[in-house]
Amino acid sequence: MDDVILINLLAELADREDELSDLRALRGVRSKRLKVIALGRQILDDAVDEAETRAGDEAARSRGRRARIRDTEALLARKRDRVIGVTDRKQYQALQREIAGLEEELDRLETAELEYMDEADAAAVRELPAMATIDHEAEEADLRATDEKAALAEAEILGEIDRLIGMTPPAVSGHLGRLRKQGDRAVVRVEGRACGGCGGQLPAQLALDAARGKALVRCPSCARFVVRHSYT
Repeated sequence: MDDVILINLLAELADREDELSDLRALRGVRSKRLKVIALGRQILDDAVDEAETRAGDEAARSRGRRARIRDTEALLARKRDRVIGVTDRKQYQALQREIAGLEEELDRLETAELEYMDEADAAAVRELPAMATIDHEAEEADLRATDEKAALAEAEILGEIDRLIGMTPPAVSGHLGRLRKQGDRAVVRVEGRACGGCGGQLPAQLALDAARGKALVRCPSCARFVVRHSYT
């Protein structure tokens, strides 16, 4: 197979792996949110017969907090995905510090949200707990419906990945298969002079070859194929 054709196949495979990684990160965020909803419902069910919910301004703060929880979970998932395979010590330590900070922020937000749901305010109106339950049920139904579609999309992407791998020469397809057994990424982008998978520095010529898409490049550190960024 001509090298240019093979490189283009690998670049397309990288696109599909990017899609798969993003999709799985979002599914992970939805899964965590469903767990928070389930826990919130349990707390709310226990509290609804004993106390009233907070007033409207507290409810508004809760909605903002839930949005921040979702955003923080999404950012944390992306950081954890990046840290896999990083070999550069400084980059690894920097990512770990960012992850630790996000985990601390997420813990603080979730604790505040659970405390909010567990508190009872005798001055608040009695209808708010029932309204909160309805809102959570609607959100849960939407999350589950969205995730069912995402599961079908994930299966399609995996099928496309298998198809693309099957189009490569046996030596390449065998290597791709071994890489994918170790993780989700077998083909990564070149990032300046670094491998987009492990973060290891590439020799100048290899980085240039990968960026130009004119030669087949494998990272000396993690053995992943390294390709240019998508043209689309």
